[in-house]
Amino acid sequence: MLNGNTIIEKFPNQTHCSEHSYSLHSVGLYITLTFSNGITMIWDKRTRLSVTLDPKWNNKICGLCGNSNGNVEDDLTTKENSLVTSSIEHGNTWKSMLSCSNVLNDTFPCDRNPYCLAWAQKKCALLKGSVFEPCHSKVDLMPYYDACVQEACACDMEGKYLGFCTAVAVYAEACNKEGACIHWRTPEICPVFCDYYNDPDECSWHYKPCGTITSKTCSDHYIGKKFSAILEGCI
Repeated sequence: MLNGNTIIEKFPNQTHCSEHSYSLHSVGLYITLTFSNGITMIWDKRTRLSVTLDPKWNNKICGLCGNSNGNVEDDLTTKENSLVTSSIEHGNTWKSMLSCSNVLNDTFPCDRNPYCLAWAQKKCALLKGSVFEPCHSKVDLMPYYDACVQEACACDMEGKYLGFCTAVAVYAEACNKEGACIHWRTPEICPVFCDYYNDPDECSWHYKPCGTITSKTCSDHYIGKKFSAILEGCI
């Protein structure tokens, strides 16, 4: 990605990567990059990048993101294959450069910017309110609320709205995966204006908070329900 544009480079001298080894799609508000080995990267074109793995990768990866076995209790496994309880200790073992000094203390965004805390808590109360109530019994709210507060504290001025919107969108997506479609965006709260894509005097593009069963790409290929049915956007 360069200056907001998607750049695709092909390396003809590298035999392990052919032009058929990946596919790039625009799905709703997101760009998805899927590799033939079962790894998919999803980017919201702003502050969020997530990686999704096919089940064949379960228990076959390691590192800062865990081992993808569905059990969060053993995700803090060090490079030496020891299970620890401290995220700092875990992270220090996975340094790519041993010359870098170890991190000694966690410093959270709301600790660095305490003046943002009240604003962040007020904004993120949206997750605890009636809008998301249909999801509260399906997806544990508190990890997402805590992340929302920290994200909202992380940036000053206009940037903090991006952190807040991203955090709420993550919870809404988790709710959708569990069958609770949440209509949470409004003209005042993280709006998405699909009218921009409509031709004059037409109204063919509309915002959908939970995507559709299938979405067409520009080449008229169908993307599977796996992503198009859970990703929000203009459809």
